[in-house]
Amino acid sequence: MTEPLLAARDLTVRFGGGPGRRSRREVLALDRASVAVAAGGALGVVGTSGSGKTTLARCLVGLTRPGTGVVRLSGRDVAGLTGAAAREFHRRVQLVPQNWGSALDSRYCVADAIAEPALLHGRTTRRGRNEFVTGLLDLVGLPRSYGVRRPHELSGGQAQRVVIARAVGLDPDVLIADEAVTALDASTRAQIVNLLAELRARLGLALVFISHDLALVAHVASDVVVMHEGAVAEAGPAADVLRRPATAIAAELVAAARTRTEPS
Repeated sequence: MTEPLLAARDLTVRFGGGPGRRSRREVLALDRASVAVAAGGALGVVGTSGSGKTTLARCLVGLTRPGTGVVRLSGRDVAGLTGAAAREFHRRVQLVPQNWGSALDSRYCVADAIAEPALLHGRTTRRGRNEFVTGLLDLVGLPRSYGVRRPHELSGGQAQRVVIARAVGLDPDVLIADEAVTALDASTRAQIVNLLAELRARLGLALVFISHDLALVAHVASDVVVMHEGAVAEAGPAADVLRRPATAIAAELVAAARTRTEPS
């Protein structure tokens, strides 16, 4: 059996409930959640708001440390990584968040936003910067002239393309899209979803696509994990979950997906 590229096993995360903060109820954000994606594979993670999807994404990219459980990249536990090994992990696993507004610094033009992380990680040089940036703008379908624009001069879809360009510019192995198209209109959403699928195929990326929309997840991913109250409620081939949901929460998500796709 092929070892997963990125795997999380029995992740548990609790928030709140600390000493001296009796007014804050402890929240179990993840409850022994396990997911895995193979090299070049596509995993969908779906659930309603508060199901633990974003906490899972943060654990996978190393932004949140689980109370229990382990995250492994290429079989190696990432919890103890330091120095160059930690930097390499953060290069190899990239996040595309929902809120591109917070992901892009208003002080930087598009070209700087794309180039600076790559320069820090040695993926390009000052001399090769312009060619590097234009190549990535071409890759994500943005005009080269957009390199001088600031984030406030971009539409939501354009800004998300910049975030994606910056992520793939680090030559990652895994791209984690956390509700990356939720705030976009329907036509732009479809374009970004198709772009992510194209980049996965072209660059050989593993993709973890997180959404509340099961139909959208099934369009991108071959396998799906359904989350509910921090736990994995159901997992299997996306087509099977759509056709024959085995749990109440999966059936609810299937019904919601069908409602969205029905003509009004």
